[in-house]
Amino acid sequence: MPLRLLTVLILCLPAWNLAAVLVTAVEGDARREGQPLAAFATLEPGAAVQLPAGASIRLADTERARQGRWEGPATLRIDAGGIRAEGRQTERSALPGAIRAALLRAPANLAKVAELDDDLPSRLISARLTQARQQYQRWRTQFAADDVAPELYLLDVQLAARDGLGIQATLAEMARRQPRNTQLARLSAHMVSLNLAMSPGDPGAQLEVKPLLTP
Repeated sequence: MPLRLLTVLILCLPAWNLAAVLVTAVEGDARREGQPLAAFATLEPGAAVQLPAGASIRLADTERARQGRWEGPATLRIDAGGIRAEGRQTERSALPGAIRAALLRAPANLAKVAELDDDLPSRLISARLTQARQQYQRWRTQFAADDVAPELYLLDVQLAARDGLGIQATLAEMARRQPRNTQLARLSAHMVSLNLAMSPGDPGAQLEVKPLLTP
C-alpha cells in the first residue's frame, strides 16, 4: 500500500480507535469539562475528568485491555497513549478478551435494551447461553462488587440470542450493584414492564414454556 494512502487512512480513523475508554462506574460528582459525568459515557482523546474528594471513577481502556479505579481528588486525561492520571489509583486489572469486546459494544447494547419490546421470547435455552452464564459466574468472583463488566459481557450474549428473561435478570443485577445509576434503574424497570409473553425464538432454540396460571 502506498505510504500516502496509508497516511490518509490513519488520519481518517476515528479517535475511538486510538483510545477507547469507557466509564463503567461513577460515585460522587465526577465531571468532564464542568459537566456531570455518568457511567457508560465514552471518553475520547483530549477529554479530561475532574474528581473532587469523595468521588471515584472506574475506567476501562479497551484499546489496551485494562481497567482501573481512581479516587478523588484527582484529574484524569485521555490521550492517544491511554489514561494519564494525577491522583490515587485504587484498582488495576487486565480485561479478558470477551469482556473487552463486550465493553466496546456496551453503549450500543444499552441503547438496544431501551428499544426492546414484548415480542422477546421469555427464555431461550441454548448451549451458548449456558456457557456464557458459567463464564460469567467465574468472572464475577474476580471483579469488584460494583464493577458490572461481567454483567455487560453476559448482556452482550443475551442480546444476541434475544433471551428476554435473561436480559431482565442481568439488568436487575446491574442495577443492584450500582444503585445510584439512574440509567440502569430505568432500563431494569423497562424490562420488567414488558411482562414478556411467549413468542417463537431463534431457529433451533428450545423454549422454556411458563405454566398456565389458573385463577
